[in-house]
This record gives sequence, C-alpha cells and structure tokens, in this order.
Amino acid sequence: MAQAEALAHDQGYQTMLAIKEMLRRHDERRKWLAEYREEELARMRENFYGPEPSYHEARRRFVHKILDPVPDFAFPADRRRKTLRSQPAVEGET
Repeated sequence: MAQAEALAHDQGYQTMLAIKEMLRRHDERRKWLAEYREEELARMRENFYGPEPSYHEARRRFVHKILDPVPDFAFPADRRRKTLRSQPAVEGET
C-alpha cells in the first residue's frame, strides 16, 4: 500500500500515465486489444476441446496433487531406485 501511495504522490506520476497511454495507443494501431483476446481465446479453446489431452492430464495431476516419479538419474548411482514424490491417485479417481 505504501508503494501505491508513493507512486500516486510522485511528481512524475502524470507524465508516467501520459507515456503509458501514448504507448498503448501506439500498440493499438499495430494490433487491436480485441485481436490479442481472440488469439488467446482460440488457444484456450484448443486446450479445452482439442485432441491433445495434456492440459486435462496436467489439470488432473494438479487438482489431485499427483507428482511425477523422480527419474533414476536424479539420484547418485548408489541411491538409484524407483522413487515417488507422492503416491498416485486411486485408479478411477478424477
């Protein structure tokens, strides 16, 4: 909060805002904000509804706190073994 107050009272605050607005207008002449939004939404649609299941798998693993097995090469030779950082979810749990 103190940082926001300091910025609001800064002598150059109005100048910073004017520069930011000028840069935004320049960017908008190159490409409208709506175009960026449409591109992002298209990528999101592809993630949600496309044929690649990696997003859904990553989300499932995040929601259920399932971590990948630690690869053998992550340990020194004398400690190599199959190790899990977390137990896998119960089969059928989504």
